[in-house]
Amino acid sequence: MDIVDIRTFAHPQGRSPALGAGVSRPVKDHKVTLRLHDGLLIQAGVFEIESSGVVEAHACISSQAGCKMHCTFCSSGKGGFARHMSAEEICEQVSLLSSVISRTDGFDRLMYMGIGEPLDNLEPVALSMRELIADNSRYERNLLLATVGHPTRLAKFATYQIPLRYLWVSLHAASDEKRSIIMPFNRRGGVRRTVDAAVDFAMRTGTSTWLNYMVMTGFNDQPEDADQLAWLLHGTETKVSLMLTRPNGEIDGKTGATADEVSRFRELIAKAGVKNESVMFLSFGNEVEAGCGEFTFTPAP
Repeated sequence: MDIVDIRTFAHPQGRSPALGAGVSRPVKDHKVTLRLHDGLLIQAGVFEIESSGVVEAHACISSQAGCKMHCTFCSSGKGGFARHMSAEEICEQVSLLSSVISRTDGFDRLMYMGIGEPLDNLEPVALSMRELIADNSRYERNLLLATVGHPTRLAKFATYQIPLRYLWVSLHAASDEKRSIIMPFNRRGGVRRTVDAAVDFAMRTGTSTWLNYMVMTGFNDQPEDADQLAWLLHGTETKVSLMLTRPNGEIDGKTGATADEVSRFRELIAKAGVKNESVMFLSFGNEVEAGCGEFTFTPAP
């Protein structure tokens, strides 16, 4: 594996993200294109972030060459799916990303949130996590994973008892009808089973578990959506939290909400009875197209 290209953006001093808890500031973003041993091109990211006066390095890594999920808001599956990445390739990816910022002591956070659905490649992903923790103890409780929330695979992953910092489950709609439009995978499980699986994972592992809800104007931000979300999350307020975001990738004509619109939807769900902790979040890396859903996969020529 080798680095093909690095795109870097240095944020102006004093800049703050439009959404977020206000405790961190982007410093520098790096979008890295990597060539696998068989010529396939994947992408990953390194983000330098100032938090409480200290600059942290976060890495976002890929687990597959391509993706089978075909979520309409994500660019990662547009090039199709070629294969799973091995545990060795995933670990090698981390090593190469460390060289981008000359980091020899590892990353402050390592996020399995790049190209691919990590739980679709469960065994190599779990093995890579164990190997990374064994090699560098700082990764214990500093690994993050994002998933579409396959109920059976989430349940199996919970049995591995890998110490994650956070689990992010992509929900993005409170009804099966709407979620299936933007996430075809939903037809195999459904929103109820997805939320139940996230709650079960949180209870069995103690992992801080977040349901990611990407707000799209006129699609999933209406009063009926807030009511459905309140019904769906009833009784889960001590189990899972809610992360409200804006889209980065293409969303097939649906308009991504502004920061003010995300804030209004947050107020709307509170009035509807959602008692779960909620935060508004804007992913880093947009200036180099390295935000959530913006990494791309290129098949070998």
